[in-house]
Amino acid sequence: MGMKKGEKEKPVKRTDSIQWLADSISAELGLKKAIKKSVGFYKHSSAEADQALSFCPKCRNTWEVETVYNPKGNRKMFYKYSHITGYGKKKAVCIECK
Repeated sequence: MGMKKGEKEKPVKRTDSIQWLADSISAELGLKKAIKKSVGFYKHSSAEADQALSFCPKCRNTWEVETVYNPKGNRKMFYKYSHITGYGKKKAVCIECK
């Protein structure tokens, strides 16, 4: 059964390009649970990162202060990123520019 003359082939609509691979591997290995794509995790992670990052208008870099927990005492670490854009970040002067 082929296509009729002048009939166009319908494209296969695939909403999840890698999920079919995870499903077929889990079926072949006999796994009961398939590997699920974690879209929500990435969205949640980027939203948290936007809240933690700030943009310095003086040096025009994005920065953050992170607390590192240690049994001997907590330390605050200062990180500066020149490759992350300041669009949508809160504006505050960084520690180095104060």
